[in-house]
Amino acid sequence: MKELLTNGRTGTIRGFTSKNKKKFDACLMLGEDENGKKVLKFDFEHVEAKKVKDVKCPLCQGDIVQTPFGYGCANYDRNKEDSCRFSIGKIAGVKLKETQVKALLLTGKTEIITGFKSKNGKKFDAPLKLTEDGRIEFDFPERPKPEETKVKCPKCGALLKKSQWYYECDCGFRVNRYIAKVELAEEVLEELLNKHYTYTDSDVAKRILSNLDNELSNFKKIVPKDYEKITTLIQELKAKGYHQDEASLMAFEQVHAQERMKDYGKTNRIFRI
Repeated sequence: MKELLTNGRTGTIRGFTSKNKKKFDACLMLGEDENGKKVLKFDFEHVEAKKVKDVKCPLCQGDIVQTPFGYGCANYDRNKEDSCRFSIGKIAGVKLKETQVKALLLTGKTEIITGFKSKNGKKFDAPLKLTEDGRIEFDFPERPKPEETKVKCPKCGALLKKSQWYYECDCGFRVNRYIAKVELAEEVLEELLNKHYTYTDSDVAKRILSNLDNELSNFKKIVPKDYEKITTLIQELKAKGYHQDEASLMAFEQVHAQERMKDYGKTNRIFRI
């Protein structure tokens, strides 16, 4: 009260509660109403940002403070272009808790955080990591290293390797590991490749496989329309920075949503008739 009467304004007071039960910080100041009477008013212009204890800005070692959009460096000055710009706002729809911000700044990573949303509205969970240049990124697990199988490559005879999505060989031969969401087991792949002659006894097949490099130019690739749409979308989404798993899921959902809308339109036409 003495500060208010002496200076006409208090320092920052924390923990006020609004009519809709939200907490806020403010200073108090003496002002005048329309009739010139002294009244007490909230002053938000001189509110001191709340510091986050025990952490520093990774770029300039300044204090980290709470801001209206999240967290940021106390050395930021909107009037100075060269002031520190480090900040942490909402990430994929999630506003980080103070404990998560502290973990990120103290250890360089967080535990798994739930509730992130991709651009198409799909929810996903992931940890975050802090890069050396102060960027915050999703810390998706590294792709597994290719494992060697016992299946011989039909093109060069070397053993195929099993990667995240394919059975493949250094010579360039590659076949999908998953067909219609079902994993193609090594035993099935071996049966398809090595026992082909047993089932077909095809001289043409033997001739083609023995001279595969030259025969490939005689083949025409036939791709189902939906598959072509999905693979094209996956490449576009990966170019925008999406992870392989997320891009595949988003592309699959988008193409099938379009097909459902076509079916819905056909049904509507039937009923209108």
